[in-house]
Formats: sequence, C-alpha cells, structure tokens
Amino acid sequence: SVKLLNSFIIIDLYSTILKFILLLLGGILFIFFNNWILKTNSFAWEFSLLMGFALFFMVCMLSAFDLISVYIAMEGLALTLYVLAASDFKVKGSLESSVKYFSLGVIASGVIIFAILLIYLLVGSTNFLKIWYFNQISNYQTSLPQR
Repeated sequence: SVKLLNSFIIIDLYSTILKFILLLLGGILFIFFNNWILKTNSFAWEFSLLMGFALFFMVCMLSAFDLISVYIAMEGLALTLYVLAASDFKVKGSLESSVKYFSLGVIASGVIIFAILLIYLLVGSTNFLKIWYFNQISNYQTSLPQR
C-alpha cells in the first residue's frame, strides 16, 4: 500500500478494486442516462459534469485514510448531489427537494464534524490507523484483571 499526503490518502489493492467497480458502474450509468438525456433533450453537459464530480468524490472517499479526508470527500459529494437534485427546473418539486436535502445535509454535517472533534479529543489524531491502535490498547487495558 502507498500512503500519500501524510497518510490522508492510501492506495492499496482493496481500494483499487473497489474504485474499478465504482468507475465501471459509473460508466454504465453514463451510458444509461445518455440515452435518457437525448430523449428528453434536457441538460446534457451539466449532468455529465456533475456525475463526473460525484464519481471523483466517491473515488476520493474510497482512498481516504483519515477522518478529515473522508469528511472533505463526503461534503464534495453532497454538494454535487444538491445541485443534481435541483437541476431539473421543469419539475415543480425539484428545487424544494434540493432545499430540504441541503438543510438536512447541513445538520448531518454538523453532527459529523462534532463526532470527528470528539474522536480527535479522545485519541489525539484523526488517522484511521492511530484510532485503531487506540481502540486496541483501550480494549487490552479493560481486559486486564483488576487488583
């Protein structure tokens, strides 16, 4: 495995296989929606660009090895999905659903940031490996017989 950006991103066999599957499914989705876009004569290049950004952030989330990098990838994915939800202006509920999705996303993002803060205060790091080590040490200390 290769660690990049001070262990924020990791490239290993498992994540590479999952990225390949994700990009394969994304390609199938592009082909499927390309036919729909041609039939409905709606937003063609915007949809492709937003789906490309969504796939990019999904791939970034698969490579993440730190809570901060997971959060950044998740927020980037959420922002593209907010725009995708509001992109069909012909449908009446499109903008309303996007606003509801955004407001729930803001609340969820705040909860996740608070959880990351609590983990950082407890462990002293947001790296997954250091969190795992902390968990193993605390499990070992609680399994020792008490005097």
